Amino acid sequence: MLISAIGLQALRQNMREGREEQILKIAQLCLGVMDHYHQLEVNGTLTREQAQAKAIEAISGLRHGDDYVFVRSTDNRMLVHADPKRVGQIDKGSPTADGRLTSEVYVQELAKSDHVFIDSFVARPGDPSRVPVAKLLGAMRFAPWDWIVGTGVFIDDLDAAFRSYALRFLAMGGVLLAVMAVLGTLLTRSIQRQLGGDPQYAAEVVNRIAAGDLGQSVVVDGPASSLLASMQRMQEGLRGMVRRVRRLEVIEEDQPWSGGVGERQGQHQQGVRRQPVTEVRPVVSMAVEHPRVPSPSGAGAGCRRAAGTGCG
Repeated sequence: MLISAIGLQALRQNMREGREEQILKIAQLCLGVMDHYHQLEVNGTLTREQAQAKAIEAISGLRHGDDYVFVRSTDNRMLVHADPKRVGQIDKGSPTADGRLTSEVYVQELAKSDHVFIDSFVARPGDPSRVPVAKLLGAMRFAPWDWIVGTGVFIDDLDAAFRSYALRFLAMGGVLLAVMAVLGTLLTRSIQRQLGGDPQYAAEVVNRIAAGDLGQSVVVDGPASSLLASMQRMQEGLRGMVRRVRRLEVIEEDQPWSGGVGERQGQHQQGVRRQPVTEVRPVVSMAVEHPRVPSPSGAGAGCRRAAGTGCG
């Protein structure tokens, strides 16, 4: 949307600059006509009054439909205009957006620059309703005679064209946003389907199992090939492994020791090998008892009992 707004603003500016160029070209053509007759005045071919009258006559014919050229003096006398009633009269023009009259803007701004543009609202010539519409005015100054020449173009059509383009941009932007929203929803659903649930929940399950917590159940909202389904199967496998290891521990703790020293040591070593490194308590090594050796006194007594006499 931001890009669309910037594009619309640039489009409006380009359209306005195109109208401004048209106004300047017409004004420059009129300046060329004035300069031609001014040169005849300088050469002595015509007097100033004759030269100015010729220039007014030539410029007055530059009209087509609503487009026309105006010429006014700096003392606000209208010299050329589409409305004959205003010609020869003191005409200060129409008010502008900043409250000044167009005649004041012409004089003040042309003293600082070679051209000026004004946004105004005036009625179209011949319009019985006399409804003011937007119009862009532009003017230039012919210094030798101290005249102001300019023209204007109605820009209500420009505003209509801008609104049309704006609606098109907004429609295109809306369609683009809708497409992006649909694609984003489909992508999110695809990711959640592959994970078997919310990504944050999947991360919590992985961290919980990595920390050794196998007691919590894993909720799977997806196919059997999803990540959470695989984590669920892995957790069940780990639970079964722990249960088998614990049963082996209980069996070995309750099993009585039998056999000789070598046999007991072999059983002890096999028991140690069967215990995994994790989830099994260390096996406490048991001391192996040595067989008793009969004492000498006991042996002598036996000899005497067997022979009935001493063994000497």
